[in-house]
Amino acid sequence: MKSRERVQKAIKFDYPDRAPISHAILPAAQLKYGQALNDILTMVHEDFGWTYLPDMKRDDYPPLYKAGMNRDDFGTLWKVEMEGMCGIPVEFPLDDWGKYDNFKWPDFGAGPPKARQYSGHMAGISEDYYARGAWITFFEQMQQLRGMENLLMDLAFPSVKIERFVDDLLAFNLKWIDRWLAHAYDGLHFADDWGTQDALMISPQLWRKIFKPVYRKMFEKVKGAGLDIHFHSDGQIIDIIPDLLDIGVDVLNCQAVVVGMDVLKKEFAGKVCFRTDLDRQKIMPFGTPSEVKVHILDLVDHLGRPNGGIIACGEIGPDIPLENMDGLAGKSENMVKLGSFCTVFSATEVLENIRQGKKIEDIVKGVFFSVIKRVLEMDSMTENVVMTGGVVAHNPCLVKMTEEMIGRKISVPQFPQLTGAVGAALYAMDAAKS
Repeated sequence: MKSRERVQKAIKFDYPDRAPISHAILPAAQLKYGQALNDILTMVHEDFGWTYLPDMKRDDYPPLYKAGMNRDDFGTLWKVEMEGMCGIPVEFPLDDWGKYDNFKWPDFGAGPPKARQYSGHMAGISEDYYARGAWITFFEQMQQLRGMENLLMDLAFPSVKIERFVDDLLAFNLKWIDRWLAHAYDGLHFADDWGTQDALMISPQLWRKIFKPVYRKMFEKVKGAGLDIHFHSDGQIIDIIPDLLDIGVDVLNCQAVVVGMDVLKKEFAGKVCFRTDLDRQKIMPFGTPSEVKVHILDLVDHLGRPNGGIIACGEIGPDIPLENMDGLAGKSENMVKLGSFCTVFSATEVLENIRQGKKIEDIVKGVFFSVIKRVLEMDSMTENVVMTGGVVAHNPCLVKMTEEMIGRKISVPQFPQLTGAVGAALYAMDAAKS
């Protein structure tokens, strides 16, 4: 299956051959690891055009990634302490409403870049990649123009000034979207970090009053052109996920561990395609490669469905050990995920996957994973582990997969298929003697 079809089928829950892959590489990670990182990235096929562009040169980094103090096209001054990591805005062109009448909105172009930064970005209709363009913000752009403290006060105490600001920025974005739509894309990307670690930055009611209508108007324009909506938002955003789906988000990239994987599985898996966000607060920077692999499989199990709903992605920063990136790349691309532990429903899923033309070995690996995961849910296996039985004797892959998931070596007898029978015989001998 080609990349474009794979992504489209994942988004539409139409049985892709595997989860599509989208790289998310911070420039600072590229600077730190160089070719060693590129060698890992080439181990898997990225489906959004990453391989078609060269890395962006350091001199071409935008102001928010370029070391030092640099202004962007809006006039915001960015301070970047570590080259390749997003800096912070320190001077704001609209920090005083008295400057508003003389403010000149920039004139942005649109279309694919000449070099890659962070993720794949191609335009044009090709079966070799899914064309995803843009990175359009609203709330964050308001912060960068007005300053965070000023903006939050504006939202808390509404006035005609903030209303004008919202209207003007919406008009600017709609004009910019028109320019993106002049190119051939499959989807456009929107982004605003709305959550803190525990809650939204503003009340859900205020969000629905001011920002939901703004997103609706932008999304309607994109959906009207037949494109998919990709939306990124960090933090605890559980309160607005139903609203995002209501106004047309097709692919959601959120911090699943922060939001809560169980609630995402219960309420939203199967309703929206997730572009995964691996735990970059704990597991990716501080976990072992085995823990990374288990986390990846756990994410897929919680957010995906046997017929799709997953775009595999995990942001890579300079704080993530190279061996953990290798663990990410080394996960099975082709394992078929089964959503049920019930024998009847699992059998139905297996038959459906066979009907879809999935490889038998990939289905078997999916069955093994489901069995192991179910066992680990019943027993965390914190002590020494011994595996016996005919299944173990004839399927050493099952032992290897379990070892990878628990991060420890497992003991297997020389003849595991006979262990149970020998044990039963010993018990029978003891009983006969007594």
